[in-house]
Amino acid sequence: PEVRLQASMSLGRVAGDAGARGLLSRLSVASEQDRAALGIAFSGAMSRARSEDLPAKAVALLDTLGVPGREVLIEALGRMPTASAARELDRLTGRLASPDDRRKLAEAAAGHATMLPTIRRMTNDLDPSVQANAVWSLGVTGEAADIGSLEKLVQHRDVAVAANAVASIGRISVRHRGAGVGALCAGLDDGRTYVRANALAALAVSGQRCDKGEK
Repeated sequence: PEVRLQASMSLGRVAGDAGARGLLSRLSVASEQDRAALGIAFSGAMSRARSEDLPAKAVALLDTLGVPGREVLIEALGRMPTASAARELDRLTGRLASPDDRRKLAEAAAGHATMLPTIRRMTNDLDPSVQANAVWSLGVTGEAADIGSLEKLVQHRDVAVAANAVASIGRISVRHRGAGVGALCAGLDDGRTYVRANALAALAVSGQRCDKGEK
């Protein structure tokens, strides 16, 4: 197993289109114990692959895999920098019933700027863990106009959603200087430790201070 893991990591660093095809074929027939290593290699290969037919082939395999295997394929679609990968990932949003799958998709969507509308929708998912990942991804792809919705999510009852909302406001503020400073300063008075910690980190990263430099 240790040799297979090292081999998969090496493949993930150097493989491209041809490697991704071979690994996808292996994933379809591999035992469950081998799929983790193959998944590491496949995800890395897809980050360099450019073949337009690969995303559809990966999605076709999705229903034959267990949760870990599906997560591998969803992550690979997020890492593949092509329009076809973004389209296939976006189409999956309407057919993934499992919160595990939706949670991974919300995370992977951050790899495609064109999926910003999908990420925004997923911040309203019924499952808080999916919401939390979507809120985090919004910090990667979001715009200044998203600050308002993130400010509301800072008040979310789930601490992961609230803390990620504060962090995402901070990351958007880096790109849009000054945006959301009020929400970050308010976050310093939140009763939850993780929210306060993320508010403080976000202020530091964005280079902002609260009114009169009191905080």
